[in-house]
Amino acid sequence: MQQALMSWCHDPQSEALLEGDGLKQVKEIKEILQQAQFWQRLNVLSRLLKPIHEQQIKSEAGKAHSGGVYLRSESIRAHLQRIMDDKDFPDEEEVFWSIYKRRQNQQLKDVHLLAFYLTPAPFTEIWQNREYSLL
Repeated sequence: MQQALMSWCHDPQSEALLEGDGLKQVKEIKEILQQAQFWQRLNVLSRLLKPIHEQQIKSEAGKAHSGGVYLRSESIRAHLQRIMDDKDFPDEEEVFWSIYKRRQNQQLKDVHLLAFYLTPAPFTEIWQNREYSLL
C-alpha cells in the first residue's frame, strides 16, 4: 500500500485534473503520505487492530459457538494489555480500555462464561498456556 501511495504522490497526473481547494487537499495529502512518522503510526495502528479483526472473523465464522466468546474476549484483553505495555499509545490507553469494557459489557454474558467452562478444548488450552486470568 505504501508503495502504491508513494508512486501516486510522485505522479504529476494526480494533480493535473484538480484545481483550487481540491488541488490544495491533494498537496496536503501528499505531504502527509511522504512523512515517515505517518507510516510508523499506521504500522502501530495495524498492530493494534489486526488481532482484534482476526478475533471478529473467528466470532463470525460458521463454526463459532458461545463457548468461544469468552475466550476471544480474553484474547483481545491480553492483546490490548501487550500493546499498552509497549507504550505505543500512551495518550489513548484510557480510551482503548473504555471501548473494550463497554464492548465486553454489551457482548459477554453469563451464558458465554458457562459455555466456556463447559467446553473442554479451550479450557484445557487456557490452563496449559496460563496466559489468561480466569477469575
